[in-house]
Amino acid sequence: MTIENETCYDQMAACYHLLFEDWHGAIARQGEIISRLLASPQTGPILDCACGIGTQVLGLAQRGFSVEGSDISAAEVARARAEVEGRKLSAELRVDDMRTLLTAPICKFAAVLAFDNALPHLDSDEDILSAFTAMR
Repeated sequence: MTIENETCYDQMAACYHLLFEDWHGAIARQGEIISRLLASPQTGPILDCACGIGTQVLGLAQRGFSVEGSDISAAEVARARAEVEGRKLSAELRVDDMRTLLTAPICKFAAVLAFDNALPHLDSDEDILSAFTAMR
């Protein structure tokens, strides 16, 4: 992940939803699909460690999951927080780097997610290994 990537996503936060033909539909669809992969909302907390503006966080929160989100882009985390609050949902959101997950308590989460285009932004095999190690 480079500074250019962080800056790009900070600048895109307000309009990132426009990348989707129907962002609200994508939230519902991804929540439905991901929830099928998880045992139930009672499974335990889920961490989306590359949450961006909250697409998966919102979809899972709407389905009753205890979900937290983190992202390296402070602007995208702020947008995700506003989306959660605007829908009167509950999710903890914070800035963190998926390569280290320094703010994520160890052994707290039933699952850790990183969807969409998060992993391709990692610049090296070392960064990918660091992210997978932190997620584990």
